[in-house]
Amino acid sequence: MVEPTSHSDATRLNASPSLGVFVGRQREMAGLRTVLDDAISGQGRLVMLTGEPGIGKTRVAQELAGAAESQGMRVFWGRCYEGLGAPPFWPWVRWTQSATPLWDAN
Repeated sequence: MVEPTSHSDATRLNASPSLGVFVGRQREMAGLRTVLDDAISGQGRLVMLTGEPGIGKTRVAQELAGAAESQGMRVFWGRCYEGLGAPPFWPWVRWTQSATPLWDAN
């Protein structure tokens, strides 16, 4: 997460009216908000959300992204694809491609 936010795919994803109320996960979100605060203060962090399909990893990520954007941070998304043929490191490639214009502008 870097620099001031603008309307992005993440913003549209977080603004989805179908998300409903977020319940549970207080412990996880508290830890993630601590990591977010560290990142905002300049201490870089990497967080990996892992678990079985359908347990709420994407929703937790959306909630964290919303918290980051509400503090003026820009959010970038990388997604993994199941199945054969996905290029190595694909989420990182996509993230780098979406962030590169920011670095070029500076």
